[in-house]
Amino acid sequence: MKKYETIYKELRKKYSDEEIAESMLIPEDMTAAERNAADEELRRLGLKMLKEQTEEGIVYAQMPSKKRHAIDYTLDALEPQLPPQQFFRLNRKVVANIRAVQSVSPYFSGRLILKLSPPPSFDVTVSRDRANDFKNWLGG
Repeated sequence: MKKYETIYKELRKKYSDEEIAESMLIPEDMTAAERNAADEELRRLGLKMLKEQTEEGIVYAQMPSKKRHAIDYTLDALEPQLPPQQFFRLNRKVVANIRAVQSVSPYFSGRLILKLSPPPSFDVTVSRDRANDFKNWLGG
């Protein structure tokens, strides 16, 4: 068992994944290699990332606590690494965890509009072409 897995198991005895995620802030003064290692560890532990969105070319993982972590992946690179039962690429800006989806409503031209938790600062829609896949994902 790797060191981080042992640490994670010990932490899980006392804390929820959300509490662990909140405590794992990434300092800004880390080297690129340290930041990559921290990002990889966060991804492998499967901490409950709810959505990733792009802003100014940066991808953020937003946690249930509303804390955001910059990660060194594009959404295109991150998407295949996430479990498809839990994460869905809603559009070019957002990959969401199934637990983040609070409501789904019909929108214009066959699209869907979603309410996510925590809520992003913009409307999140699913295109007409992706709407059936999204509905199947929610139901499956």
